[in-house]
Amino acid sequence: MRVLQLLSKPPVPAVDGGCLASSAMTNGLLEAGCLVQVVCAGTDKHPFSSEAMGAAFPGLEGPAIGHHISTRLGLWGKVQLFLGWGRPSVDRFYNAGLAHEIRAAVRDFNPDIVLLEGLFVGVYLPDIIAAQHARRQPTTKLVLRSHNREHLIWERLAEHAPGLFKRAAFLRVAANLKKAEAHFTAQIDAIMPLSKVEAQSWREDGWRGNLHVAGFGMEPGLSKENQANPAAGTDFKLGHLGALNWGPNRQGVEWFLRQVWPEIHRAHPRATFHLAGRHIPKKLTDGVPGVVLHGEVKDGEVFCRSLDLLVVPLLSGGGIRIKIVEHMMRGGAVLATRTGAEGIDIENGVEGAVVEPGEFAQAAIEAIAHPEVTRRWGAAARAKAVNLFDRDRIGMETRAYFESIMNEDPAAACEPNVDGQAEGKPKLFVLAPRVPHPTEKGDKLRMREQLQELTQLFEVHLTCLAFGRTADESFDVVRSLVHTLHVEKLPLTRAALRLALAPFAKRPYQVLLYTDRWVMRRIRRRIAELQPDGVYCQMIRTSEYVKDLYAVPKTLDIMDTLSVGMAREAERAAWWKRGLLKSEARRLRLYEHRMIEYFDACCIISEQDRDLLPHPDRQKVHVIANGVRTDYFDRDALPEQKPRFDVAFCGNLQYAPNVAACRFLAREIAPAFAELTGRPLKVLLCGASPTAAVRALSTSHIEVRGWVDDIRTAYLDAKIFAAPMVINTGLQNKLLEAMALGIPCVTTSMSFNAMQADRGREVQVCDTTQQFASTFENLLKNPEIRRDLGEAGRRHVREACSWEAATLKLASILNTAKIRKHHV
Repeated sequence: MRVLQLLSKPPVPAVDGGCLASSAMTNGLLEAGCLVQVVCAGTDKHPFSSEAMGAAFPGLEGPAIGHHISTRLGLWGKVQLFLGWGRPSVDRFYNAGLAHEIRAAVRDFNPDIVLLEGLFVGVYLPDIIAAQHARRQPTTKLVLRSHNREHLIWERLAEHAPGLFKRAAFLRVAANLKKAEAHFTAQIDAIMPLSKVEAQSWREDGWRGNLHVAGFGMEPGLSKENQANPAAGTDFKLGHLGALNWGPNRQGVEWFLRQVWPEIHRAHPRATFHLAGRHIPKKLTDGVPGVVLHGEVKDGEVFCRSLDLLVVPLLSGGGIRIKIVEHMMRGGAVLATRTGAEGIDIENGVEGAVVEPGEFAQAAIEAIAHPEVTRRWGAAARAKAVNLFDRDRIGMETRAYFESIMNEDPAAACEPNVDGQAEGKPKLFVLAPRVPHPTEKGDKLRMREQLQELTQLFEVHLTCLAFGRTADESFDVVRSLVHTLHVEKLPLTRAALRLALAPFAKRPYQVLLYTDRWVMRRIRRRIAELQPDGVYCQMIRTSEYVKDLYAVPKTLDIMDTLSVGMAREAERAAWWKRGLLKSEARRLRLYEHRMIEYFDACCIISEQDRDLLPHPDRQKVHVIANGVRTDYFDRDALPEQKPRFDVAFCGNLQYAPNVAACRFLAREIAPAFAELTGRPLKVLLCGASPTAAVRALSTSHIEVRGWVDDIRTAYLDAKIFAAPMVINTGLQNKLLEAMALGIPCVTTSMSFNAMQADRGREVQVCDTTQQFASTFENLLKNPEIRRDLGEAGRRHVREACSWEAATLKLASILNTAKIRKHHV
């Protein structure tokens, strides 16, 4: 079991409870036999030391990796927080350098589990998912170890905050954290809270996924009996240890000193209260009798051992107070509020005192008056702590849990009942710009293949947009894939009117073409009646229909960065088209930027396209690659076919990038090949709806073939498949299909960069006319090189280009059969 542990601060030195909890988990997993790698942020508050990490965890797989980051919110972050823009409360933990280290760790360490210690490392989820995809083994499970419900801490702080302004500010932070929590948990596989109380909180807030309580573990050998033995009413020492730059600690200590301690001191003047920890302002204890200020102490264990009663006066906060567990392990007595002892099963009056704030002073007075009672508490607390917080046991249980979710069938909870009807499946509303049959276009193929997989996990309700009439056969094929199907006809007259007014609008022409207000009303009414658990839209052409719906999670499949493709097309277009295409490219660029903000999650076909997106948060867009049905594109299952052409190109022959590729192949590459070899290049151009420009390329050596019922026969009719794309972006389905058939493939860098194949070994890459001509000559002259290239490409597709794996990743983004309503 390989575990990559990600932390927002180093676990050593253990200066606070979060460090202790992370450190205990690292040691517990190591002792359970796991291979553990640690990557963590170092901050001004928590600096990283590789030497300290090596000394604390000698069993790690390689040295711990740390990267210094600044977590200051800054003025702009505060403005964003005030206006409710983004997630500045957690985004401040994002650092490009640390993201690079995390991607490298995922790629090189190849973990079974990525364990995110706390909410703040959730900002690196897009990098983790991208690295998973890059190594072609998207089986890693993403597990959030929830130290606290961060938003609850701030909500509780707001309840006790003085003044309306502070209360409003705290509530704003709480809302921002809750928004981040909802966003991150939609991308993970499991949550591991520290306590049953916190687990119940997750369930109450709607989490229906994997949940496992993994408490805080300590070495039982740390336990020693408390040495304090005061006489009743004498020099009884109460104390508190904790950093006061954490809001709940400071709030609780201020309350204790102002309202509780004076009453205790009046009852027992010889008792003292000892305050230790970092960032304690001296003025806090000025004029307060019987209080001893220690500041930051070198050894917290020695300090706590000197106390007769550890005081935990928290009014807000969440999670387990690690200091309480440590003190119990030593046999120490504890007095805490119910909030302070939350998640720790302390029986009041048996293993300690857990009381309401109003009872706090009296409980302390009684404890000082009867020191023998506190000693009994300590002995009982120690026995319970050793049983509940044993590190070895928790480590073994955590490993067993990890193994269980690694072996889990993601569709197990969504199997149909005996009648074949969906039982327990979440409802998914899908909006497509076209009816996904026949699959002569890349977006239609992608949608059809995704539907075949998604219907195993979701109750899919599909709505398609359409211009003109759709064949009944197409309805029958698509209807068999989904629960319900609706096709919304887009009237041509209204579409023409929208395009006529387009110069006065800001949206892209293609978005205006597909956005009909009357159709929008029907679609939104259908969504309101259906009340789906999620909405999935394909291409930005459909985004206007749902972008303003906030009551349901929305995911947009951007597919390709259309603005870049349009700009490239403009560069090669005729002069009279150039202005219009450049205008569309500018509009698309602005629109793509805005749409990422409207949707809860976005995906795209390739990393290349994602990196071209005009948005600063583009790395948060998920890469969902295309796949290929290798059982269908299986050369061994087809009749032997002798190729009649040297080179073939297949695709939709009215799609502008494909038309440009045909011209490049026929008018530039083929003549260069003839000049180089002294013979003509036999070329097949095959695909649906060839334009007049493509048909004009036909010669005695170049055949233009329209639609064929079985595209495999066209691929197999040539010795080489070429995809000389010059203006497109995105992953080419035609390349994957030809590779699956074992046909040697040659393409441009523009298309190759969207793939994850091995350059030169699995796909040949050329960018100039002469490179293509020389490569074709070499392949045609050497059948063994051709065969090796084809077989390598075939293996790559079979191993790395599965529609099943790609769509399972999409399903996890849609929250893998457990889509939840927003929490914010």
